[in-house]
Order: sequence, then C-alpha cells, then structure tokens
Amino acid sequence: MIAKLGAQLFTSIGMGSAGVVILAQYQLKDASFSAMSSELLTMGIAIGIFCTVLPSYFVAAAMARLTPSVLSMTSNIGPAVTAMFAIILLDEAFTVWHALGMLLVVYAVVNINRKKS
Repeated sequence: MIAKLGAQLFTSIGMGSAGVVILAQYQLKDASFSAMSSELLTMGIAIGIFCTVLPSYFVAAAMARLTPSVLSMTSNIGPAVTAMFAIILLDEAFTVWHALGMLLVVYAVVNINRKKS
C-alpha cells in the first residue's frame, strides 16, 4: 500500500483517522480541553508531534526506501532499544529478566533475518 499511495499520504491517512477517533472518544466521554491546563496541552501537543507524528512519517519513509530484511531488523529491535532508554533515561531498574528479554529479541531478529537470506 505504501508503494502505491506514497509514504506521506499513507501516514497522513493513518494519522488523520487516529485523530478522528481520538476526538470522537473525547466527545463520548464528555472530556473538555478547556478544563486542561495550558502546560498539559502544550506538553501533549509536543509529545504528539515529536513522539508520534514525526516518527511515523520517518518509519513510513524508511519503509519506502529500505529492503524488507533491513526494515524488519531495525523495526524488530525497537523494543530492546526502548527498554535500554528506559533504563538509561528514566533510571528504571535493570534485572536479569530485562537482560534475558533483550537478548532474546536480538537473537530472534538476527536468526529470522539470517534464514531469509
């Protein structure tokens, strides 16, 4: 679909439909943006742009340019990178279970991509 529509249009359709569903949920739950502080709204908009919208466009652009094996390796390694940043930036506890999970993810990604080629 991405090759047919183009990365930007595909991502815009996805983001637009997600936005419509979010606004519909606010209507159903009787939530009010005016009841929220301006600091909360500013942080929410910044997080939405920098942590959701831009990465989605970047991933869609990468999907249009990379080979399937390279793309699967980079996207499947995401959970391990997320865990690593949570440990480093958020100072979360690192246990043997975290290490084992990260090793399993990396091992699985490498094995899957090795079998394909």
